[in-house]
Formats: sequence, C-alpha cells, structure tokens
Amino acid sequence: REFFSEVTAVPKKEVDLDPEEEWERMALFHATVHLLYLAAKLWKPEEQRAFKVRSGWYSAFKDMLHAAAEFGAWQTELVEILEAEALGHNLHLLTEEKAARVLPLLVGVFMRARDEMIRVGETAADAKDFLIRPKVLQARALADIHLFVNLQSPLNTANLEEGPESGSIFTSPRSPRSLAESQMKLSPDTFKLLSKLSSDASYRMELLHELYPSVPLSLLKAKMAFALGHHASTDLCAYEKAESLFFESLFILDMCDPVTPGDVPIVSELGSSALLNYGEVLLINHK
Repeated sequence: REFFSEVTAVPKKEVDLDPEEEWERMALFHATVHLLYLAAKLWKPEEQRAFKVRSGWYSAFKDMLHAAAEFGAWQTELVEILEAEALGHNLHLLTEEKAARVLPLLVGVFMRARDEMIRVGETAADAKDFLIRPKVLQARALADIHLFVNLQSPLNTANLEEGPESGSIFTSPRSPRSLAESQMKLSPDTFKLLSKLSSDASYRMELLHELYPSVPLSLLKAKMAFALGHHASTDLCAYEKAESLFFESLFILDMCDPVTPGDVPIVSELGSSALLNYGEVLLINHK
C-alpha cells in the first residue's frame, strides 16, 4: 500500500514528458499492474489474514486501483479489467452485489475499446502502450468473460469456488437471474451485448479468434490460446484443434519474457491449466 500511495504523484499523460520520462512512466505503470495482479491473488477472508486491514480488503484494493487509474484515461480501462479479474478470481468470498459487477465491468471495457478503435482507426489505436491498446483490451475482456462464465478464474484460469454468499445466483455466472440483476444498472445496448457475450460461446470465441493474430507474443496471447482451446474441447468437441491451441498456449508461455527477474511464465497457474488440458486432449486423441 505504501507503493500505491506514491503512485498518485506520477505525472499525468497530459503533461509533456521527454522520451526518457515517458518510458519511466510506463515502466512504473507496468510494475503497478503486476503488483495489482499479485494483490488480487492474496485476497483472503479476514479471519485468515496475517494482518488486518481496517477498512476491509476490497476497500484497500479499490484504493490501489484508484491510484493506478491516475496514469490516464485508457489506463483506467485496464484498471477496470483488473478489478473484474480480482472479483472473479475471489468469487467464493463475494456477496451477490460484488459478484454481479464482474461481467458488466468486462463488457463495458470491451464496448469502449471497440468504439475507440472505430473512432481513431487501427493504426492510431496501435500506437498506444501494449497493455492499453483497444485491441488488447477487447481481447483481454473477451478471454476473461469466457473463463468466468465457465467457472474459471479470469485472473489465472484456476477453477473457481462458489461461496455461500455469492453461490445462489452464480451456480452459473451467466444464469438468467444474474443477467436480470445486472440489467437494472446497465444501458439497453450494454445489457444486450452482455447477454450475447455471456451466453453465446460461438459469438464470443469468433470475436476472440479475429483478434488473436493481432496480439503479439505475450501472457495475454497465451491466455487467449487457452480460452480458444477450452472452447474447442468443451463446446465443440474439436479435440485436434484443442490440442493445437493448448500446445500453442504452452509454447507462448515458454517463449515469453519474464515480467520480473526470476519469473518463469510457464511455471504459473495458466501454465498448469494449459498443461493439464493439453494432456487430457492428448489422451482423447490417442496420443
């Protein structure tokens, strides 16, 4: 939390920065994103925590998110995805109210990123930092939606547990009651797209497949390959295709640069999920 209290002093994007200052600014933002990812994984019930947070864990995490959003407008879009991933990953600890925020957050970012790419054009959109390019934000939102509605963590693909407070409407996160709860706070267009993306796997994966070639080698591309492989094996029973996609996810993870020194991307929850699913489809394919 001390780190995030200092982040608010970072120069805003509107301030003219020389190239070195801009590089330092974006390096700091990347570090901030990684720390938010780690913080999301460390969420525990209050009684299991080694230290107490006076205002509660979620409130403290929201303070970190607000600090990260200070970097700029499109950083705010990524911060909303990070909030959705954190909530989705900790589904078993959530109340119904917090659980119902996950899909609207992701769909909202997807819509705004899609509209931005249409407004400014693909070339201008791709000039942004990788993490906040509209195509990348769309792809991340779509992959997260697919994982969440299939009860896998949008943060790291781990299987989700359902808790006593959130489980009633989230037997499936795409249940009619869940969507009805969301409709009360969403515009008609957003709710219509939310319903489509959460219930129509073919539509969702078609959009993700279109974005896949344009996303460079990265942890996100590995997660996209995993989500596409999961769809191929679970929804389509296309096991040869699933085998190829799970292998591609593993290959990308093996080729990715570490986020921090000593980090090995393939030795991760995503790497474990991809390897287990790859093994399963190999057996189905008699290999």
